[in-house]
Amino acid sequence: MHGLVEGQGCLDLTAITKRYGRWLETNPVDVGYTTKQALQYADPKKPDPQKVMQAAMTHCSTSESNGSLMRATPMAVWSHKLPQQQAIFAIHSDVKFTHSLPSVANTVEAYVMAIRYLLNNPNDPDRNNNAFLVAMASANANACELTIKYLMDA
Repeated sequence: MHGLVEGQGCLDLTAITKRYGRWLETNPVDVGYTTKQALQYADPKKPDPQKVMQAAMTHCSTSESNGSLMRATPMAVWSHKLPQQQAIFAIHSDVKFTHSLPSVANTVEAYVMAIRYLLNNPNDPDRNNNAFLVAMASANANACELTIKYLMDA
């Protein structure tokens, strides 16, 4: 979240890289294998987003782990007032730090879209159902069968 906030309303991938690098330097007990494999290249002193994303493509090319999904709520909070296309760009950009499979980005996108709906529609009496419909619409727009399956199983 700090990396998102440092961009002062703009997506600053260098600031995000720096923050991910600082976080990894704390030796977090909850870091997963995929996240560690990619973020070990996030040097907070010389942050290079492309280097980290390349590491994700090289070392995590088949991973569907939940590391990116755990970052969905901060992304939803940060992006909830952005136009949808800008939010989608930010979501997919952040996912690429640790996961290169489109199915992972599409799943995170669906969840972020649902959370954004909840944040932006606090008085909707049917907001839970409508948030689910927003997530399904996102999954359908991406023609992502895996995301649709996850949502239907939820």
